[in-house]
Amino acid sequence: MKLPIKSTLNIMISVLVAFTLASLSHTASVLIRLENIGAQLSLPHWIESILIDWVGLLPTYGSLILIGFVIAFNSVRKLNEYLKLNTYLIYGIAGMLTIFIMHFALYMLMNITFIAGTRSTLGYLAHIVSGGIGGLLYGKLLNIKN
Repeated sequence: MKLPIKSTLNIMISVLVAFTLASLSHTASVLIRLENIGAQLSLPHWIESILIDWVGLLPTYGSLILIGFVIAFNSVRKLNEYLKLNTYLIYGIAGMLTIFIMHFALYMLMNITFIAGTRSTLGYLAHIVSGGIGGLLYGKLLNIKN
């Protein structure tokens, strides 16, 4: 099955946005916890940590988001051929479910929290929202005319 170039580009953009938001959430969560136990972190340290985490997490977490989005968005596309739901919203929901299921499955199967930023309820929700934003963006990009 060939994916059109526009669809591939749309999914890559949505993955990068979702991943970037999730990565920022993760880094902020970890650094805030460090500050809460007395660590003194400067602005350059925050910036360096954000960049290092983004680069370090992209090959693994970014790839998992990509795989999840490809599966979820193709499933939604097929399903929506019959249901005719709001494209924008259905992809947002699919993005949220992708992140939720990915973290939930890893925890249930291996009893691990893959991303430290998801150890709290707020952090977990931030990652789910990141997936939703990526999905909403994908739905929006689908509706843009050339």
